[in-house]
Amino acid sequence: MFILITVHLHAICQNDSIGVAYLTDDIPSSVAGMSDVLYYSGWNDQRLVIHSIRKQKDGTYILKYPRTYDTYKGVKGTFNSYVDFVTPTPLPKQIRDLSNIASEPKDFFRTAVSFGNDLQLLLPGGRTGFYTLDLGHNRYNSIVPDSYMDRYKAGLKLSTIHINHFETDIDFRYTHDDGRFTGRGDGLSWLMYPVYTGTNRETIDHLKEQNRDTQRTDYLSGHAVTKREWSDLKTKASLSYQRQWDKWNRNLYNHPSFSHLRRYEDTSDLLFSTEGELQQEHYYSSYVKWYFKVKYDFRASTSHLERNYDKQGFDFKERLTRNAHDITYQARLTNSYWDVRIANKHYISNTLKGDIRYHLLPEIQVQWEDYDHVVSDFLGGYRYDSFFISGNVSRSVGEAPLIYRNQGALSTIYASNDFNRYVYDRELFSHNNLKAKEYLNTDLSMRYVTGYGGFTLDVRGFYNSTRNFTSPVFESNNQEFSLRNIGRTHNYGYQLEAFWVTRINRNTILDINWQFSRSWNKVASSYRDEPFVKLAGFTDVASVFAQGETVGAIYGTTYMRGEDGTLLKDIQGNPLVDSSLKKIGDPTPDFVTALRSSLGYRDIKLIAVFEYSQGGDRWNGTEAFLTNYTGTNTFTSAYGAGEDYIQKATWFRLAELSVIWHLPFRINYKTPRLGFAGRNLFMLTPYKGIDPSTVLYGNQTTRGLDLFNQPTSRQFTISLTIEL
Repeated sequence: MFILITVHLHAICQNDSIGVAYLTDDIPSSVAGMSDVLYYSGWNDQRLVIHSIRKQKDGTYILKYPRTYDTYKGVKGTFNSYVDFVTPTPLPKQIRDLSNIASEPKDFFRTAVSFGNDLQLLLPGGRTGFYTLDLGHNRYNSIVPDSYMDRYKAGLKLSTIHINHFETDIDFRYTHDDGRFTGRGDGLSWLMYPVYTGTNRETIDHLKEQNRDTQRTDYLSGHAVTKREWSDLKTKASLSYQRQWDKWNRNLYNHPSFSHLRRYEDTSDLLFSTEGELQQEHYYSSYVKWYFKVKYDFRASTSHLERNYDKQGFDFKERLTRNAHDITYQARLTNSYWDVRIANKHYISNTLKGDIRYHLLPEIQVQWEDYDHVVSDFLGGYRYDSFFISGNVSRSVGEAPLIYRNQGALSTIYASNDFNRYVYDRELFSHNNLKAKEYLNTDLSMRYVTGYGGFTLDVRGFYNSTRNFTSPVFESNNQEFSLRNIGRTHNYGYQLEAFWVTRINRNTILDINWQFSRSWNKVASSYRDEPFVKLAGFTDVASVFAQGETVGAIYGTTYMRGEDGTLLKDIQGNPLVDSSLKKIGDPTPDFVTALRSSLGYRDIKLIAVFEYSQGGDRWNGTEAFLTNYTGTNTFTSAYGAGEDYIQKATWFRLAELSVIWHLPFRINYKTPRLGFAGRNLFMLTPYKGIDPSTVLYGNQTTRGLDLFNQPTSRQFTISLTIEL
């Protein structure tokens, strides 16, 4: 039996450089006040300039500069844009401190308590097998008010059933999800926008009290596998079936044509697989085994989608079917030190472009193992270490899903100042003009294990190439999105992992696991005529696919500059903005590392996980909006250039701190376990927006873009495990 209670506490990423700006004579009754106050003052009586005021503990105020101007006229003088100015106290009358009428964004979020319980019964069955019954219920409450999800699940597994020399396993699963889950996908930005600006109170009140967005999902699966063995021949056959029903109902607050969307999706997947393996043993100079295996897979997938906009709106229906055949044959040769596998696969599908068939999809795996390698230690004794080297080269294919979902790509026809008008109201579909993605993967890894397993070191390098990279593309001729093969990519890098465990004394064990990775994902070539394809984002700032650049490089507007790099300005002194998009950032971190350590003392274990990401750029659209906010629902008409809001996204996080206690008594010869865990406890980062590890609309293609992303929640978990 397993009981889980989870407490979610909100964690808002705030900083002192973001505020809300208003004309002093036009301050709305409710704004989102942070520790800064922004106000307007004149410059040569011709244009408006934003000043930022930060109140210090000693009662004085620091005047922060606007990043786009060289000099400006402020309170009692003209100040250089790179110098902070301490103003006298009290402030001049034209500066209004908004803190008294402000509502903090964190006041919107709630402390959400989630809970769950799981019951597992293991019973002996007939024919030397056993039955496993799983029942469970989980309630997840979001930090967003009136947002929750209930999950009910049941499962029955019949294992190791022997009938006439056949060994069979049968498994059935059913899951039912039902609830209101506001604040994900496209809804994230227009939800967070009124929370941070304090405007559009109807939206906030509606989300808190009258949320009608609902979602229901039912999932049913069955799986059966049977095996039969002879002296040299092994056979196996399996049959699985999965079906999922999704129903959800949404309010389209900002949709230009509709106010309501109902959606129903029914997907099913049937897979039949059979294989046979012949094994032979031979004695040459050493003991050698060889295997030959043939495997056949058939997969039939069906997706049915219906959408209805309003009661008077139009209906949309689409049904897609895919029948795919896999035939694999593999030869394997092995002895005590090395293992070589050579395989080839044929892939045929009715949804491949034209008459394309894949008959050459080879794979080669080689592994060498050196057991019992004698090494002298520093005490003059000996230990037996092990060393492993393995390599793999393979070519494979993968088709896009029948129903393709990418919330980030469909917003690229909107400007960033119209982000709250975007609604994810459509899906894209695979068609026969789409080629399958072709993967060429190369992997080389090494492992070193000291005697008794006290220390393990893993080193891995990889180089992968992908042809026919697939993405939604906006077709200007028909003003619609469609799936297209847009180019070829190269992904390469390396990973390191070290594990060390030691017994400090009779009652204390310490282990440390360290991971380090660095990778690059580049566009080798583009199939398109345009210089880049927008993968996600908006018309004025986007993650793009451009030849020679990182996949997802950030492109945006920039300032026009002379040959010497100086800003070009108009007759009024305003910097000139180049509206054509150019590269302004790369979201890929320089490296990512993590450290996990556990300390066990008798029946108590303490676990800590630290994560660190170095480098990588983010477009801080949240700061861009709040800095240039005018009290309406959009940006000001000119808020500078996209390059103004590119910031480094280095961060350090205490990802987890947990304690597991094996209670000092037994129930039916088993020891109960009590656990306490805290996740996302704190983060250190120079980034001045939302948590830099979040992504726009919750989609990984939008990595590097931050426009009112939902903050990461802090979680506390209490768990009790009892085995009967």
